[in-house]
Amino acid sequence: MVVVGRCDRDGITGRSGSLANCPAGQCISWATGKSLDVSSSVTVPSESRCSSGLVEVDTVGKVVSGSGASTGPFIGATVAYDACLTQQINVVMVGLVAGTVFTIG
Repeated sequence: MVVVGRCDRDGITGRSGSLANCPAGQCISWATGKSLDVSSSVTVPSESRCSSGLVEVDTVGKVVSGSGASTGPFIGATVAYDACLTQQINVVMVGLVAGTVFTIG
């Protein structure tokens, strides 16, 4: 699980949350107490914007379910973020690429 910061959609996210793997793909629990399950795909760009020793992964997905008030309208919405991951056997997301945001829309 990793803390995801710099998020848009304040009413849903509270601008921060935690991300974990789950059966749908990724589960995001937001500071507001709401959560979204996301099915996504990733690409690895040829030039990483992450610091040395980390690999960049750009993720785009769709919200497949949600829990909490006002999450229904976001079912099917596109989710996008660029993250830095470790390159070890147990890959760990370190955080978002500097200067980027987690978007829902």
